[in-house]
Amino acid sequence: MTSIKKKIKKKIAFFLDRDGVINKENSKLHYQNPMKINVGAVSAIKKINKNGYLCIVVTNQSAVAKGIITIRKLESDHKKLKNYFLKHGAHIDRIYYCPYYNEKVFVGENKKYKKKSKWRKPDNGMFLQAIKDFKIDTKKSYMIGDRSTDYYAAKKTRVKFLLVGNKFIKKNIKSHTSLLSAVKTIL
Repeated sequence: MTSIKKKIKKKIAFFLDRDGVINKENSKLHYQNPMKINVGAVSAIKKINKNGYLCIVVTNQSAVAKGIITIRKLESDHKKLKNYFLKHGAHIDRIYYCPYYNEKVFVGENKKYKKKSKWRKPDNGMFLQAIKDFKIDTKKSYMIGDRSTDYYAAKKTRVKFLLVGNKFIKKNIKSHTSLLSAVKTIL
């Protein structure tokens, strides 16, 4: 009896950083309000959706380890964020986050999350989990971020990288003014 292997069609994904790419970032705060949405973010995610690509958020959230917010608060905020986009006709397939942080001691830190993690960018654990969960084609997928940690995580994962803003400068990488601007260069 011969075995016929069914070929699984891999999906293309847009990995998006959260703070500074989807929502406004205030460098003076220890936790960014994800509901302060950047101009054009809804249109960018709609464009990703209309073209049949996955929209996956990958975000470091060390505020949990630092004791600034709880996991419950973070997950509640992410649920609100996904609902906001749904209400505006856009869809985020999943949000992966890393609550871990392994640096200096903070008053009120949550020791449960005070550790090194392969999920924390610039490592690529969140990406690898998404690739496994969604069967993603890394050769055709993209990461849009605003920091060097996003760039190095994308590089480890072998996905193409697009830069938003000016917090990070890398030779031969063009910086885009917004998430929408970056998405438009691809789609």
